[in-house]
Amino acid sequence: MEPKVIDKFLPTYKYKHLENAMLSDKFPWFYNESTDKLDGISMFTHNIFVDGQGVSTIYPEMEYILDKLSEQIDFEQIIRIKANLYTNRNKELKMGKHKDFSDMKDYYSCVYQLNGNNGKTVIEDNDKNYEFSTSVGNQMVIFDGDTDHYGTTQTDSEARIVINLVVK
Repeated sequence: MEPKVIDKFLPTYKYKHLENAMLSDKFPWFYNESTDKLDGISMFTHNIFVDGQGVSTIYPEMEYILDKLSEQIDFEQIIRIKANLYTNRNKELKMGKHKDFSDMKDYYSCVYQLNGNNGKTVIEDNDKNYEFSTSVGNQMVIFDGDTDHYGTTQTDSEARIVINLVVK
């Protein structure tokens, strides 16, 4: 499957509500020393859905996103939903190339870009690289989960926030 990109994924009022909640000084972000054992790039994360259940106060917002997502792809199960926040490093850093679940087949990885900035999402598929040169706020990128991908840090905003949804 070629990556599918949907701009203006959420209605503006839903998008602004989610953006305001996640950019609030009351939203809990948790420090992670490294995005990958090899890249050494730290970030902040927020688990939304793990081990079969919603574990975040913003999970109800995800139910709306999942409904919209089901209009684009068929899936029966949520595997994980996690938000990532990358801070500005004043230079572009490439995260480690990976698959969200290397031991799983037939699933989708979806990256919802919460805020606009020059951070990138790069998807490598059979010698083709799909590079989304900037993160566009309220944009969803959907691709085959068994595809290598990585992100980069941004240099033009204080934070890059993406929500990673994995569904099967």
